[in-house]
Amino acid sequence: MDLKEARIRGTLTVYTDTDPELEREVKEYNKMMSDCRFKMKRVRELEFAYFILDIVVVVGLMIIDPYTTNYHQLSEIVSAAVLIIFAAAFLYFTVIKKNLVIPTAVSVLLLLLDIRFAILTAADVILAVWHTMALSRLKKVDGYPTFSDITVKYERFPENGSHM
Repeated sequence: MDLKEARIRGTLTVYTDTDPELEREVKEYNKMMSDCRFKMKRVRELEFAYFILDIVVVVGLMIIDPYTTNYHQLSEIVSAAVLIIFAAAFLYFTVIKKNLVIPTAVSVLLLLLDIRFAILTAADVILAVWHTMALSRLKKVDGYPTFSDITVKYERFPENGSHM
């Protein structure tokens, strides 16, 4: 058995005559999977931060100080359309597709409502770039997206010998 076969099976049985190098490779692989799971957790935290940031800022600016925005200078239909387009793109791509680039691009439309949304767009750009870079590195690793460990079992006899 080699590392590739152990990854496919998800288990490695170590016998008394198993090459110690294979066991070392599996331990290194499991360490790498653990590191990747940690990094994947950070990616999910970035997604959560993006989600919360956008909701808080958009709702906050629309509710707390609606009279200083361009909302009343634009027609109500245009303002409503901008909000609906942003909300639809935000919910679909952030929540369902886990893609932060498209809602970030659509957030530029919010500048029609209020220039203060530029701060949100800038923060979204930073989070989207950070998220995309971290996720692209993880996608290159075998085992993406679950990063499962190889279970190691130990037997006290040779692989082809009897175990009476």
